Amino acid sequence: MTAGWLRNLRILRLLVSFVFFMIIFICASYSNTSMWGPHLVIPMKLSWNMTRTVLPIMELNNTGEFGLSQQLLRSQSLNITEQQLNKNTEPQISSSSQSLETSNPFTEANQLYETGHQNVDLDIAHVCPLNGLTTILLILISSAMSHERQRMAIRQTWGHYAARRDIGIAFVLGRSLNETENKALSSENYLYGDLVRGNFIDSYDNLTLKTISSLEWADKHCNRAKYILKTDDDMFINVPKLFNFVEEQLKHNVKRTIFGRLAKKWPPVRNKKSKYYVSHGQFRGLYPEFTTGPAYLITGDIVNDLYVRALKMVYLKLEDVFITGIVAKSLNIKRVHVNEFKNRRMKLTTRNIQNSFSIHRISCSEQFEVWQKQHEK
Repeated sequence: MTAGWLRNLRILRLLVSFVFFMIIFICASYSNTSMWGPHLVIPMKLSWNMTRTVLPIMELNNTGEFGLSQQLLRSQSLNITEQQLNKNTEPQISSSSQSLETSNPFTEANQLYETGHQNVDLDIAHVCPLNGLTTILLILISSAMSHERQRMAIRQTWGHYAARRDIGIAFVLGRSLNETENKALSSENYLYGDLVRGNFIDSYDNLTLKTISSLEWADKHCNRAKYILKTDDDMFINVPKLFNFVEEQLKHNVKRTIFGRLAKKWPPVRNKKSKYYVSHGQFRGLYPEFTTGPAYLITGDIVNDLYVRALKMVYLKLEDVFITGIVAKSLNIKRVHVNEFKNRRMKLTTRNIQNSFSIHRISCSEQFEVWQKQHEK
């Protein structure tokens, strides 16, 4: 009896030890996701506070869903390091992550930009026939994903000049992490065929990528256009007056020039709470002369030069400073002040409207009001 009792006691101890170690093993497994293999979490919706950095480029995978571009996954923008990825850990996107300028102030644009466009349902033959052979003025409008009403207001007012054979008009957008928004844009493009969609996440900090995308599209699909106007979807453009100006420049055979509202000796904003913030590491001294971003006009002969050179320059999120200032200066491109480019909010009087090329901060309903006053005699 004594020997049997001792044997049973040993077996009982072994069972208790086995159960104890199994509990420890299971708890350790659940607390360490690396034991279950690599796991990268990308939220489908990011708040604007989470997009202070340049977000990763997205691309369509074989299933038609959006996935991270393997070529251009940037660890800085997601607060993910290559070492973390190799260790199969589970990094999280932090709303307090540093901006690109702070974490790496010397990143070239080509490391952030993915070439190409989603040209499905884009009516290229209408926007720019024969690569711009008959296009005197191509108007590319930077637009936000959710601004369908703004785009519709423009189509029904000054955007109707797209019906002319010598004027092309298109809206330039990126992509979203929200598949519902992407599908809505596809439906809109099916109806109107005027959306140029680049391979970048659409956000304020990616405006420079949006302008580079505009230049690339114009270079590849409309390289014979005489002039290109870059503008925004909250602008009113007096197209007939601007067109007359373009024709006058053509008579004088003007080359390698950017026309707009010239900004001189502007210092960078160092307030980290400002959306215009630029760190000392990103840029020192005063900005070179540049034309302000709401609207500027470039001669068609410099589109390729601007596009190619921009990709080789250190990225700056302020697209007007970057493209028409830093990049243009490096190419010895002239920047010319034209007073009719108002690029600001002003009193919407008939006289102001008829004497301007561009007026800023125009709401959807105001587009119709301004449009009517433009045609008053």
